[in-house]
Amino acid sequence: MSNNKLNYIPVLEEDRVSRYLAALKYKLISFGLWQQTEDVYIQHEILGHFKFLYITRGSYTLTVNGADYEIKSGDTLLFPPAVTYSVMCEADSDLEFYFLHFDVAPVDKRNLLIMLLDLHGPAIYKRLMTSASVANLKRLNQQAMDHKPGVYYNISNLLHSTIFAALNSSEPSDLLGLASEIAATNEELIIQNCAQYIDAHIHEQILVDDLCNHVNVSQSYLYKCFTGVLGVSTKDFIQKHKLRRISIELLSKNTPLQELADSYGFSSANHFSTVFKKYYGCSPTAYKQKHAEQFNSENNI
Repeated sequence: MSNNKLNYIPVLEEDRVSRYLAALKYKLISFGLWQQTEDVYIQHEILGHFKFLYITRGSYTLTVNGADYEIKSGDTLLFPPAVTYSVMCEADSDLEFYFLHFDVAPVDKRNLLIMLLDLHGPAIYKRLMTSASVANLKRLNQQAMDHKPGVYYNISNLLHSTIFAALNSSEPSDLLGLASEIAATNEELIIQNCAQYIDAHIHEQILVDDLCNHVNVSQSYLYKCFTGVLGVSTKDFIQKHKLRRISIELLSKNTPLQELADSYGFSSANHFSTVFKKYYGCSPTAYKQKHAEQFNSENNI
């Protein structure tokens, strides 16, 4: 009697994220290798398209909205369009990276990719690369220099695999897959509209009634929309959507808790800390300390 076991899914059904990923079409712009031996300071850089950087040697400092981030070998960066940033590269870092510039076609679908990857600016994926992926970059660069037939296809595969790896390494967004130009259902359209309202009033105290009035539906129907599509209540969605924005500011700036609470419409610093702990499992201070420890450990390789 055989001990072999066969595990399989009889019927594969296309999920929403896969459907949207498959709908994205990419236009490759440029691919190559950058090697630096001199100090370089680029101030207020801004792109009209997307750019991946694959850091294979050295380090540099990336500044976004006044916050500095140390980028090291093994990291992968994604720069979305129309985001301002500054870069400082010192000669002793012996910097080397591969770059891949691309765009989404048509350009009005850019927001779909931005939503899928939950981008709020340049994204840093720590140690996303392996020795095999570094070897593949080197091979692709040589193919591009030699104008090998099929190199565009191979670089397209690199882009797709990097986007998929970035998606898997990111914290899933509540709106994952809901950024299509035409939503699949009326419930998804209502959620999109609510998310846009929260973004526009992010520094105000937002009540469930505010969203109901904005989209002109009852509380019970709005609750049904959120629980049916996202599995969360309307109130939970408001708080989680706000906290995702707050967590970024908490980690990138030294804003006092009371100032954060006031800025984002919480009644007090204690109320803000209580809500934050409910969703993140720790206080804002502990969350920031934990992130700092992780970041330092990742950079002391």
